[in-house]
Amino acid sequence: MGKIYALSVGINDYSPAVGKLRGCLNDVEALKDYLSNTFGQNRLCFETLTDSDATRENIIKLFRSGVFTSWGTVKTMDYYRPLLQGGDIRE
Repeated sequence: MGKIYALSVGINDYSPAVGKLRGCLNDVEALKDYLSNTFGQNRLCFETLTDSDATRENIIKLFRSGVFTSWGTVKTMDYYRPLLQGGDIRE
């Protein structure tokens, strides 16, 4: 069985023009728990970016840093999925 590579981005803290959201950060944690419980912690390679850290620049920097390849060589049976939690209930 292959590894599960996931980048989960959750943003609650938007600008006043957009408004604050509730629940996106909870979604990030719930997703990590689900993947860990479903596939096992030993298969899961999970990274998160939240709120002010969830910028385009930081996402690109994360990919370029080799963080995903530092977990090992990505093989044919591995799964990779970027995920964005951003649509939620406004405060």
